[in-house]
Amino acid sequence: MTGAVIEDSYQISLQNIRHHSQHIHLGIEILFVIRGEVEVMVNQDSWHLAENDLLLINANDVHTVKGHEDNVVLLLQIPLTSIEQL
Repeated sequence: MTGAVIEDSYQISLQNIRHHSQHIHLGIEILFVIRGEVEVMVNQDSWHLAENDLLLINANDVHTVKGHEDNVVLLLQIPLTSIEQL
């Protein structure tokens, strides 16, 4: 791959997730559980994530995230335009 990553082309955050209602992203999203547990529904599939689990959600996949108490999740969202430019 060649090219540079476009500054501000991605979003990264640490969150304590209680509930993220059903939504989609135009790019990929990576969830990495640092502490605690979350339940993720992607399309019709359900995933239970605990500490050190990672989940990649493809662009345009409908998903919902519900957190158990006291969790910390790293969320990385990468728009497809950033990936296509690499």
